[in-house]
Amino acid sequence: MEELNLDIAVCKQSEEAAPELRQSSQAANISDSGQNSLTAEAPELWQVLPVPESPEPHPEHAFDSVKNGKFSLTAASVRGRKHKHEGTNRDDFYAYSLEENFAAVCVCDGAGSKKFSRIGAKLAARSAVSRKLSKLFTPEVLKTLSLDKSSTEFLTEVSGIASKVRSLTALAYKAVEDGVTKRVGDAPDVFPRDISEYESTFLYALIVPLEEETLLLTLTIGDGNIAAFTPEGVKILGVSVSGEYSGETEFLESKDILTENSLRARTRIIREKIDTIVIASDGVADDYFPNETEFPRLLSDIEPLLDNAEALKNWLDSYYIRGSFDDRTLAVIRLKQKQ
Repeated sequence: MEELNLDIAVCKQSEEAAPELRQSSQAANISDSGQNSLTAEAPELWQVLPVPESPEPHPEHAFDSVKNGKFSLTAASVRGRKHKHEGTNRDDFYAYSLEENFAAVCVCDGAGSKKFSRIGAKLAARSAVSRKLSKLFTPEVLKTLSLDKSSTEFLTEVSGIASKVRSLTALAYKAVEDGVTKRVGDAPDVFPRDISEYESTFLYALIVPLEEETLLLTLTIGDGNIAAFTPEGVKILGVSVSGEYSGETEFLESKDILTENSLRARTRIIREKIDTIVIASDGVADDYFPNETEFPRLLSDIEPLLDNAEALKNWLDSYYIRGSFDDRTLAVIRLKQKQ
């Protein structure tokens, strides 16, 4: 039998809103070592302008806490200091689906330079978690997924699930494409036709609890990161693939992203005892870098807040790190341990 390439990762392992700040006509002119004012750390000069009255605005923040018999999810997203200062929209978006036998969670971060990227982020995230996967995880399939990892049956089953995830990623792109077409048809003077104006990153996790372990399959495009916390330590699952130019991130809508080889390179699969999974947009992941060593500190910082989504939102909106002014989004999934 031909050997199956499953992209099973060898993962690296290691042990209310902020108060409004006064406005200043000098804010646009303050510099730090000759750089733009937004890199200068003069908190009293930062403005907090309201979310603009624009087509499909994103609210200042979002937060959710949901549970079922196998999962507990706490998620929050807040508008970054730069967006507040400039009076622009939050570009991050998260979506989730908690089912009886699996959970799907997606975090997307719209490109900051693109006016309607928030819409692309919303369309992609919602599409990714809305795909009907329940029929995949029958009792027979779950039994097969618990077999020895080197068995042909296990490898074949996992290969099929990975292929489904790559397909739903392509369908997420199609959802953005269809959404753009509809909006342009309804309001051609408002919405641009170029899909790159709606581009976003894409962080997707499919979580399947098994008898003794958890199967976790991730697909990541662009910056931000996903981490799995196990009894042995943290495993980082984000794939670092730069764009055409050095330091440039990639997006779901980027050229050649949706080829089979490209999506396989961005797919990671692990099956282990997993306690917690953290999905972080770059606004948080960059604040806890390097992620291999700093994500355990992140989990320690947020652990007291994980039963209160609003508290997590307030923490995201108020913690201070020099040079950090992007949107911040976290989705945290905890697996309920068997008694």
